[in-house]
Amino acid sequence: MILLAGLLIAAAVLLWGRSRRRLPVLLARGNTLTPAQRGNPAGKPRAPGAEDAVTVIAQSAALLRIGATPHSCFAHLARAHEGDQLGPPLHRVARAIELGTRPQRAILQHTGALPAETAQVFEGLGAAWHVAETSGAALGDVLETLAQGARDGVDARRERDVALAGPRATVSVLSWLPLIGLGLGALIGADLLAVLTGSPWGAATMAGGTALLLLGRWWMNRMLTACTQPQTGRR
Repeated sequence: MILLAGLLIAAAVLLWGRSRRRLPVLLARGNTLTPAQRGNPAGKPRAPGAEDAVTVIAQSAALLRIGATPHSCFAHLARAHEGDQLGPPLHRVARAIELGTRPQRAILQHTGALPAETAQVFEGLGAAWHVAETSGAALGDVLETLAQGARDGVDARRERDVALAGPRATVSVLSWLPLIGLGLGALIGADLLAVLTGSPWGAATMAGGTALLLLGRWWMNRMLTACTQPQTGRR
């Protein structure tokens, strides 16, 4: 019984430590290191995020402002991101444009396999490119405006994740409290399981407490999920 209590307390401590580490990790996502420098300890670059795609859009705007062609623009971007996972899809986009594919189609074809948020930013890049070509607007200005809007969206999602890190950690910790209580009771010599299972009132208390715990966890997860989903306006 004492060994069981020790294991329960150790598991709770480990869970609490993992929850507290979420906030620094989320804050670190906004650093200014290159994607290759933000690789994992084994040296393998991490999957490109939406902020990396925003950087590509800003770089595209700068290159187009100095007169780069679509092919040379993406070829330069592919070389600039050669050390991370954006390099291969950008190289394929440049190659497709060189072979005569329109930029919007090339972008959508070769960036769709990236993570969802990253692919969504590239989809906006393709749409902006198409709008600029069909309307005659200055492509550099359009992409600069798109980059700013996408950057604001990335910052908003990061702030949301940071704000929800605390509630998520609280849900995890509160879910473990009943087991921690049983472990502490065992440490002081109280056989709480016998009390809870030895009489109808104890069994009813345990069943009601378990039901309320599961209901509370479900409700909290539902609220957290609602906070991460886009809200649609009502007519």
